[in-house]
Amino acid sequence: MFELLNREIFGTTLLNWLLVIAAAAAITALVTLVRRIKDSHGKESGDLSGPKLAQQREEASQRLREVLSNMLQHTRKTLVFVVMVYFSMRVFDVAPEAMPVLRQITLIAALLQLGWWGEGLILRWFEMAYERHIPEGAKSLALGVMWVAVILAAVDSLGFDISQALTGLGITGVAVALSTRQVLGDLFAFFSITSDKPFQRGDFIVVGDCSGNVEHIGLRSTRIRSLSGEQVVFANSVLLEKRIENFKTLKARRIVIRIGVVYETEYETLVAIPGLIAELFESIERANFDRAHFSDYGESSLDFEIVYYVMTSDYKKYMDIRQQVQLAIFQRFEEQGIEFAYPTRKLLLDDDHLAMTGRT
Repeated sequence: MFELLNREIFGTTLLNWLLVIAAAAAITALVTLVRRIKDSHGKESGDLSGPKLAQQREEASQRLREVLSNMLQHTRKTLVFVVMVYFSMRVFDVAPEAMPVLRQITLIAALLQLGWWGEGLILRWFEMAYERHIPEGAKSLALGVMWVAVILAAVDSLGFDISQALTGLGITGVAVALSTRQVLGDLFAFFSITSDKPFQRGDFIVVGDCSGNVEHIGLRSTRIRSLSGEQVVFANSVLLEKRIENFKTLKARRIVIRIGVVYETEYETLVAIPGLIAELFESIERANFDRAHFSDYGESSLDFEIVYYVMTSDYKKYMDIRQQVQLAIFQRFEEQGIEFAYPTRKLLLDDDHLAMTGRT
């Protein structure tokens, strides 16, 4: 038995080879065990009750656990085993003449494992950015760029000179970039939209003179269904250069109304008008009265400024409530005999002046 264990294979005893394999297998099994334990507790959530600082720490810890769990799920046992065999051979000084070849193999295995981890993180990022909907084009593009980088690194590690290929790609890339600069700008704008989320699919937005609901956010363009019915397509890079108003999170709309009454209105009526207007809002739902004031002496009217808030983001309901307020003001003024002013001019004739000028 001892003779068998002491038998040399590639310049190293069988015992040392067994130790190498056992160490690599043990570490690989440990990684597998940790992953299974993590999977079984993956749905547990921490207690976020307590002070705000404690909540922030717990949330940060939870995000870190999610990243580690994602990496464990995308860890390949075969690649881990290859890497562990290499390091175990170095520890036990096994087959030193084979180290250069094993180093290349281990480096490629490590690069492939980094690729798997990168793929897992990219997929997770898209899931969080898009909730349940992951656009296949963007996902495929990101994964393709990542794996191309991994493959180029692996080829370079094997001793192949890829500088000429990269130089050629660089020259070609300059020409392509010059002709597709807008495409790349739209692509970067797409990632900006998905990260910052100034709007999402289904939101009602206003961009310049266009207003409507966002129907689709693509790699190059965003499509909006306007209020008049047609579909308006914006290049992503152009869209982000414009001012965007998003009404999805709108909680209240501030309304300012200016009305004028005739100069013949009595003082007591002028004093009573703000109170009359305030009473109207008691019977109108989702309309919160703010203030009403006698604001200006106009050319042909005594002007009042009324401010209130409509508590809805639905545009049709907002217009219904605004109409209800306007009609209520008209009705109350009619009941109280208060006259609305309109542009008028009075011409005063002096009889003595007319006689002196010979006019009748």
